[in-house]
Amino acid sequence: MEIAIVGDKDTVLGLKLSGVTKAYETNDKDEAYQKIREFFLEPNVGLIITTEVLADQIRPLLNRLTATRPIPIVIEIPSRFGERKGEDPILTLIKRAVGIEIKV
Repeated sequence: MEIAIVGDKDTVLGLKLSGVTKAYETNDKDEAYQKIREFFLEPNVGLIITTEVLADQIRPLLNRLTATRPIPIVIEIPSRFGERKGEDPILTLIKRAVGIEIKV
């Protein structure tokens, strides 16, 4: 399965340098949602990475997509401006998959 990235210029460039080929650069919430939706429809995409900033801007729409299908997994990473404070997306995924909260 392939990895896709939707994010700002610096984030996308960094992941492209690490080998991610499905990459889309944007700071616009509508473009980000549209591209993430397209990646959801591609059967070979198993992981979508986006920045926390973009994910926060499209949270209701992103929640709707992730509620309908377990794959691809959507991971939110900090942008170059730092991370937001809040719930850890990895722990949220584990809680959703396992059904219990794991304290770290």
